[in-house]
Amino acid sequence: MRVVGQLGRFGVVGLALNAALYLFYLALTAMGIAPVVASTIAFIVGVPLSLTAHRRITFRVGEISKARKAGFAALYLAAYVTQIGVLSGLHYGLGVPHPLAQAVAICMAALCTFFIQKRAIFQA
Repeated sequence: MRVVGQLGRFGVVGLALNAALYLFYLALTAMGIAPVVASTIAFIVGVPLSLTAHRRITFRVGEISKARKAGFAALYLAAYVTQIGVLSGLHYGLGVPHPLAQAVAICMAALCTFFIQKRAIFQA
């Protein structure tokens, strides 16, 4: 049942972080920054916040090793590639408005990360 609690906390933390970062993304694009650039900036801001929040709140573990932090960074690099690919494909390829394309991209990237974080990064 521990995984259920972790999954619930992952959802709450993820929703809060991603909502804030999505609003940041919208603010950047409203200032004229291209969607992919704005998404990249938001992602860079979000990774250290995500590491700290998921370590402390979702998985409730202490400090993690540099190797696990590197693994987290690699995981989020893969999530970033997924997110930018989905955003670009939907927005530039299919003409979906960038706010909707970014929302879909964020959700797809988030779905990829929970179990990898649980098994490889934040094992207790």
